[in-house]
Amino acid sequence: MDADRNVGPDDIAALKEALAVERAKGLEIAAELAVARAKASEDSALIVHQKLQIAKLRHQIYGQRSERSARLIEQLALALEELEADATEDELAAERAVAKTTVRGFTRKRAERQTFPEHLPRERVVIDPRQRTHDWNALNNYWGGGRERVRLDYSKRIEPPRDRKVTSVLPAVWYNAFGGATIGARSRQNYLDRFEKHLLVMSYALDPNYPANATERFGLYMRLGNPVSHPMARTEAWVAGWGVEGRIGAAIHTDRSLRKHLSFGPDVHVGVDAIWMAVRTVGYVDRRLWDNAGTVELGPWWSKTSVRGNRVWRYRAGVAGGIVYRNPGAGIQSKSRFDFEGFARGTAEASVRTPALGVRFFFGVYGADTSSPPPLQRRIMVAGADPYTTFTNPMLRSGGALFVRPDLHYQARRSCGKIWAM
Repeated sequence: MDADRNVGPDDIAALKEALAVERAKGLEIAAELAVARAKASEDSALIVHQKLQIAKLRHQIYGQRSERSARLIEQLALALEELEADATEDELAAERAVAKTTVRGFTRKRAERQTFPEHLPRERVVIDPRQRTHDWNALNNYWGGGRERVRLDYSKRIEPPRDRKVTSVLPAVWYNAFGGATIGARSRQNYLDRFEKHLLVMSYALDPNYPANATERFGLYMRLGNPVSHPMARTEAWVAGWGVEGRIGAAIHTDRSLRKHLSFGPDVHVGVDAIWMAVRTVGYVDRRLWDNAGTVELGPWWSKTSVRGNRVWRYRAGVAGGIVYRNPGAGIQSKSRFDFEGFARGTAEASVRTPALGVRFFFGVYGADTSSPPPLQRRIMVAGADPYTTFTNPMLRSGGALFVRPDLHYQARRSCGKIWAM
């Protein structure tokens, strides 16, 4: 005891120094424990966050109506909130603990969007290039341009790209007796062979002795169909308007598919068509097929296609009613007047085709409230094609065209658009 009391000043200083060293070591150990605790809290919060994301994805894909998965998501969300709070408290505690030591501190990683450095090269990457996801409209996956592909229109068919709208452009030259040589350009648009089925045809008559007003040299036909912004399930619809080669008009077409299965069974369609067609310049038209008249008509139609073995059966029926106006003349109170009369028109057909033979039966009827004969363009055609059907083809549209000659007979089918001439 006496020896302890007689400790010298040098021994007391050494003890104080050893005590300070031990205290520093204790602080470092405490700081390291606080950092480890903060890291563990962050890891726990990250694990629960990932579990919550997985549960949400599974609920979205498989369990939209599952109460158990909904409760699990709620429980994980609550657990994540508690773990996030604990991780924040542990981070603050670790900061206070390492402030008085040389231990490396700990900072939680927080998600934040960093600006891409300007000096690094950019590369455009399309996510899901093979379009395996369920996003049917890939046109809105891009910012800015690059959604359209322009090509020359020719007979070779290409597979429509999944993420591009295809515009096919075709220059053309044709001839008719009134306008002479005519140059034109056709532009067709298409997306997935289902949407954006737009058509634009512009033409200009080159005959220097063109007898009509110079403004009528220009022709325009425009059709807008199936816009991708307004999709309609199993429905084709388009509107069209034109002023070309002495005729003006507009049309609306709807086609609703009633097919119950994509690979078998009958293919049934129903729809409604409305059309206004009027002759403006008589010199253009073939007077064997067209009168100086106009019609406005509306009516439903029905079609059915069945495949039985190697035989293809097709049926179609349609009725339409409207008014016809003709015999233009000077009016009493107006500049011009017409004779108006109501009419109804019905057609029906049935056909069967085999690899070696095809047979078609056709029936039609026309009725009006007067004894006047029907206008030539609305007669029931026994041989040849309906002038309204062939109007969009410049080789069949006007008098003197390539296929509109006295010694030429043709048939055109509405369903496939092909033409047979002889």
